[in-house]
Amino acid sequence: MYLSSLPNVARPYTEAALATGQFPYLRNLPDPTANFVVTNIEVLVTNDPSQGNLGVLRDAYVHVCDGRITEVGTMGNMPDELRSATVQLEARQVTGKNRIVTPGLMHGHTHLCQTLWRGQGEGKQLLQWLRDHTWPGEAAMDPVDIAMAAHLGAAEALCHGATTCLDMGTVHHTSAYVKHGILPTGLRVWTGNVVMDHMDPDVPFPKRLHESPEIALRKTLETMQHLAELAKKTNQRVNPAVTMRFLLTSEPRTAQALARMAQDNHWVIQTHASESPGEIAAIQKRFNRANILMLRELGFLGPKTFLHHCVHATPEEIALMAGVGATAVHCPGSNGMLGSGIAPIPDFLRAGVHVAIGADGAPCNDMLDLRAEMWAAKVLAGGRYQNSAALSPLDILTMATTGGMHGLGMEKELGKIAVGQRADLVFWNQLDWSAMIDLESNRDIIGRIVRTRQTATDVYVDGQQVVANGEPLFITSRDLFRRYLNERVSELNRRSKELRVDIPWLET
Repeated sequence: MYLSSLPNVARPYTEAALATGQFPYLRNLPDPTANFVVTNIEVLVTNDPSQGNLGVLRDAYVHVCDGRITEVGTMGNMPDELRSATVQLEARQVTGKNRIVTPGLMHGHTHLCQTLWRGQGEGKQLLQWLRDHTWPGEAAMDPVDIAMAAHLGAAEALCHGATTCLDMGTVHHTSAYVKHGILPTGLRVWTGNVVMDHMDPDVPFPKRLHESPEIALRKTLETMQHLAELAKKTNQRVNPAVTMRFLLTSEPRTAQALARMAQDNHWVIQTHASESPGEIAAIQKRFNRANILMLRELGFLGPKTFLHHCVHATPEEIALMAGVGATAVHCPGSNGMLGSGIAPIPDFLRAGVHVAIGADGAPCNDMLDLRAEMWAAKVLAGGRYQNSAALSPLDILTMATTGGMHGLGMEKELGKIAVGQRADLVFWNQLDWSAMIDLESNRDIIGRIVRTRQTATDVYVDGQQVVANGEPLFITSRDLFRRYLNERVSELNRRSKELRVDIPWLET
């Protein structure tokens, strides 16, 4: 059955429609290998300071057992008993030769559900872009759209080395998004339904996205409880994140209730904050408060809080975030594309704020490539501060690996290649044109990872291979996937344009 025959937003939706082979381009991921050794790794970037030398090892190995890293070292020091039990990677069509291996990267902020309307925000500022593209697009989506968007977004994120995402869904269809969209991909995700319970006259959005505070809170609690149970069943491949769009689309009492819900249950909580001058002006007009200061008054800030963008955070707000242990997520590509500005990330780091890095969504960035975001963070910081050392390569590698792990409560689980950590491993090709010249300095090796872009050759999540030879293993055929995507996107764009009339002040 072709996707065009599936129900759209105007027709009833049933789970059975998605459960009977509607995605012929999908296949099951291979089972994890219980016990394997990665050998002859040319350069291993462990991100583990205890290894010395900036955590970089040459001619190295990693032993993985039941999804955890059990040994890390150089080939010359590999124990004889392990050497005799080694399964050579060549036999599995993957080799450590000519490879740099790093920990899995973390996207601190994504909107995987928006991937189907990539590249439609050119030349627009944040609020205009939300009004014209994002909100009508999300309102038009049905469960098939949102699942397919997750497939595409996850494929791109994984193939560029991200194994973990803190993601924002949309208001509706979270069950289909998680069950049929995210789980088949192997990507590890924290996500949640988006709360939009206040229609600000200055920032209107399609009525389909609006819910009363009571409905939004009940729905969020039920969704978070469901995701918390799924986290136990899936070894935390999907996890709950209480999600408020931003202050402009929520009532203060709703924000307070969401904050209490997250704190009482030890759940991650996230929102956009201080992203653009227009947003900040609208919040000042409505609340007579600065953005992050208002969030503090509502009890929204804490050690499990992620604030996305923070481009225009004041020194007072930066100090406040440091004091409560909140995490700022830097999205340099998105902020540049929407003309929002350049976040003062060195100021955050000097203040002791946890900082992660993310791509945001495909419509405002075009790429979900974390290596590209690392490059942008390095270059833009140098330009803003007129200092090429404003952010070091090690600063940026830390942001892309361990920077968000404190907020997720995963600092002992993810972000390093170290004994006891989950086996999230990413292989990068040393024969790539940008990596052909051998580097003696470990500092220069980390610099190359930050300053160049590559597609990963192979990716493992919890010891399970999810990318092989540059291809996501849950996709049978790029060509087949592309045909289904474009059929769906054409229909989605039509529905999206129809919904724009719900916004009364839309400019012509």
